[in-house]
Amino acid sequence: MKKLALAISALSALGISGLTSAVPVDPSDVNVEKDFSVDMQAQFHLYADSDDSKLVWYVPKQGIIGLLNPAHPNPRPRFSAYTSVPFTGLFAGQTLTYIGGAFSTTGIQKHLKMLEQEAISQGKRIAPAQAAKAETRFLLTGAEVGNDGRMDVDCTTEEYTNNQTGQTIRIPKCFVKTRDGEKVQTELFYKFRSFTPQANSSVSQYIPFQAVSFPGVDATLMQLMQPGFASNLDAVVQAQTAWDLTMEKRINVARITISWPKLIDHAAGYSKEKSNSMNQQEVGQYFQQVVQQQNQQQTGVQVQYINPETGQLQQEPVDQNHQQQVQDAVQQTLQSQVFAQVVDYGQSQLGQQQQQQGQYVPRANFEKATMTSNEVTIVSWKRATGFAQPTTNMTIDCLSGGFGTPVVWDNDTAGCKELLESDF
Repeated sequence: MKKLALAISALSALGISGLTSAVPVDPSDVNVEKDFSVDMQAQFHLYADSDDSKLVWYVPKQGIIGLLNPAHPNPRPRFSAYTSVPFTGLFAGQTLTYIGGAFSTTGIQKHLKMLEQEAISQGKRIAPAQAAKAETRFLLTGAEVGNDGRMDVDCTTEEYTNNQTGQTIRIPKCFVKTRDGEKVQTELFYKFRSFTPQANSSVSQYIPFQAVSFPGVDATLMQLMQPGFASNLDAVVQAQTAWDLTMEKRINVARITISWPKLIDHAAGYSKEKSNSMNQQEVGQYFQQVVQQQNQQQTGVQVQYINPETGQLQQEPVDQNHQQQVQDAVQQTLQSQVFAQVVDYGQSQLGQQQQQQGQYVPRANFEKATMTSNEVTIVSWKRATGFAQPTTNMTIDCLSGGFGTPVVWDNDTAGCKELLESDF
């Protein structure tokens, strides 16, 4: 295992220092995945290199909670969980759950070793891809999808008053029907912080995070952290890191002015028209309307186009292509702030992971909703590459303890033990 780590470390160094101008190739042009086994295709996003035919870039599709001394028989997870009652703020006097730790996006060691051996057999080498940026978010899982392709979602709008500032905000609160017939809140955590990797850094790393739950979910989270729940938190919520691979060029296409309270309220209204359960196409149509309406009083967003020739701001796009670039850039910037994604993997990621459905519901974004001044930002369009933004899905399972006791790794469950195995 130590030889593998050293080999990949060395290859990573080569990829960063010696191939700074190289980038992954669009799989529709060069499909390197077909040269690898089905098992490896299920575990990694694989890309050919633009300059070196012997180099294969990879992005793991699965990650786990980071471990201190993973080679130890009983490694210690980089994870903590506890409850506390704040005295001030929107949830003063209510019990909140605080969790924190670090995800490891290196990939499962057993799978990584298999990938390296398959590459060597083809006279190739592997290296973790470089990412321009990354975003980590929590996703609710286990929701039931009806025959119409939509999830059964009920949303209401609630008002919250900060006992310090006196400010009152309106926030959508949504519940979704699970496969067990229960109605659960679409977001367990109202605040989430993940530490963004530096630009052009490897996708193989630790990503520290902190999260604070909504009131009333502490009992559920404490139960799932008890011994015997091998897929504990993974059964109700999963984490996903979306990577922006290093691109050849980014183009600044517009400057947008955002009134977050208005945008969040407007997005919730649009979602209600779609039964509070939208597919990706409907989300795209929403941002198309926002850009084309140019009505900040109504939508919360005002767009000023950047002329690609002069760099000057103007009120209209230069052509239809410019219009589409701005719509894509605005959606990429704002989507995760106003809509929460709900996914269905069918089963815990300890099993054979296979995402079946994905829907979007209004997001309860307290941090943005409390902003009293407009935010102005430049949005950029990435030159089209033809392949989707790769993601690493994190398992938050195989953990027990916390809430006053040490968090430990569950070595008694076969699936959990396999995640740490380095031989096959």
